[in-house]
Amino acid sequence: MIYSENLNYLASYYEKIYRNNTGGKIARKKGKNLANYKRRLKARLRKIVREKRMQPAGPGESKDAHIRANSLSRDVNLYGTDFDKNTFYEQVRLLAEADLRIFAECYPAFTGSIAAVFMGDRQVDKRMCKMSLVYYYQNYYLVRLIKGDISKMMPDSPVMQYPQARNMRRRFILHIGPTNSGKTYDAIERLKSASCGVYLGPLRLLALEIHDKMAESGVPCNMVTGEEEMIEPYALVTASTIEMLDDSLQYDIAVIDEAQMLADPHRGHNWTKAILGLCAREIHVCMAPESEAVVKKLIHMCGDRYEVVRHQRNTELFFLPEPFSLENVRDGDALIVFSKKSVLKLSSLLEERGVASSVIYGNLPPAARKEQIYRFISGQTQVVVSTDAIGMGVNLPIRRVVFMETEKYNGRVMRPLKPEEVRQIAGRAGRLGMYEEGFVQAARDMLAIQEALLCPPEELQYVFAGFAESLLDIPAELPAILSTWEKMGHSRFFRMMSVEETLIRYRYLQKLVEVKGSCLRLSDCDKHQVYQLIACPCDTREKSVMELLADYLLDILERGRISLRFPVLTGEESLQALESHYKCLDLYHQVSSRFGFSYEKHGLDVEKRICVDKINNILTADIDKSGK
Repeated sequence: MIYSENLNYLASYYEKIYRNNTGGKIARKKGKNLANYKRRLKARLRKIVREKRMQPAGPGESKDAHIRANSLSRDVNLYGTDFDKNTFYEQVRLLAEADLRIFAECYPAFTGSIAAVFMGDRQVDKRMCKMSLVYYYQNYYLVRLIKGDISKMMPDSPVMQYPQARNMRRRFILHIGPTNSGKTYDAIERLKSASCGVYLGPLRLLALEIHDKMAESGVPCNMVTGEEEMIEPYALVTASTIEMLDDSLQYDIAVIDEAQMLADPHRGHNWTKAILGLCAREIHVCMAPESEAVVKKLIHMCGDRYEVVRHQRNTELFFLPEPFSLENVRDGDALIVFSKKSVLKLSSLLEERGVASSVIYGNLPPAARKEQIYRFISGQTQVVVSTDAIGMGVNLPIRRVVFMETEKYNGRVMRPLKPEEVRQIAGRAGRLGMYEEGFVQAARDMLAIQEALLCPPEELQYVFAGFAESLLDIPAELPAILSTWEKMGHSRFFRMMSVEETLIRYRYLQKLVEVKGSCLRLSDCDKHQVYQLIACPCDTREKSVMELLADYLLDILERGRISLRFPVLTGEESLQALESHYKCLDLYHQVSSRFGFSYEKHGLDVEKRICVDKINNILTADIDKSGK
């Protein structure tokens, strides 16, 4: 009964929408409207036939739907001559029937009235003239519903999402200064006196570095990241990546490093969460000067106290205006490029000249990166060849930073380096205690690098807020909830984290699941479980990693398994294959931890060590480092 009512309503609605664009004096006066009507209706009818959305005639149906759609799409051309009302009404009815059938396939659980879908939208006539019922339902009606649910479920401000922290009297110490100014050093010295403390940083390598420093000072320290754990008995401090913050735990001293990252659309929400929700009486925040205003504003909104400690750079930094060439390479140089391919190629060129180099790039596992850093610090290599991975807190005895490239790929196009990126990387030159001064040079675009160094930093104007998993309880599909939430925005100051990569993983996984022959639809699964899987920070460009994630998804959501397959490396052991295998091992640990599954910890540690050793053997061998 409801289907018949919806069909009649939709047919009459389409009739009303198109009536003024067809036939009679009005249509002749509005020739442009008539032409648009004919083009749109013809295209929509042909699409119905092409996609075979209309089923063949069944018992009691007088005409085959495909034949009707074919003939009626041709009859659109009759308009403007002798107008045939019967043809018009049949076309409109067919369009309504097709739209309703498609809608029923996409949303079989919908049992309401189509009339209610259009309520509250003043522009519905204009929109429905151009789009299908499914498109309107997904992009307008559901968005209105989800926005309403989000508004009801979310507090007025992200500050109020952390009641436990709001009930505490917190004291912030803001360490503000440029790179190589000792701000993190001072904060870590204070952390050593904690009876229960935590370090929160942007990189696994930094967490590992803090873990080692604490151990050298006789302070038992855990290391916890999304990919690995090192648990020490009687540990007083935990060194962690900022994503691993548990805001339900209480500390006496905490350190938040590189807080200027809170303006990053992909990861910044983690720093915002830490400042708003970290339960610690004393919190040290290390940051670049441009983030001072927004951090102070966050603390003020929380009602907490703060004091400022300003740090000056420990060594002077000089720009060398002459262009750099490889003939001028010296011990203590860091040569900066912006892709793994460029790193390996440049390292090979140096090897040919008899210059041993350490290499650092994003895909390199942390343990392998640590080994490369050790070789440089110990004097086994004279030069570092690195991407911008060197810019975030890695302490190396670098005398001169050389920009071999001044553009980087952002995932779509090549773009020039931003001034803040240049300053962050250049600041690594001139290690205190080893050099009295640091130098910056470029192989090309010298003026651009010089201007970036002189350019005063722009103050940050906003921070990013994170997605609250409680919103997954809204009765709508996961992609619709995420995309609607991202577009809402709390204010100009609080912006929503980017969910683009999360949605890419969702769509990619659905395709992989279909390729593997499963009938599983992610939209029919538990949204909390699906979100835990697509929120894993894995590289969608790595086919082997995404295929493994799809296997884990099927194991958990379709087969109900409570343990995961251990990744096995097959085929040749090239640098690329070993790096991908290490990422698969990381994924195995991540997913197991997120779902509380037991996993082969000893076997995982051994396999990672073997993988890292093989990677280092390839990187240190005096051969062509093509990465193939």
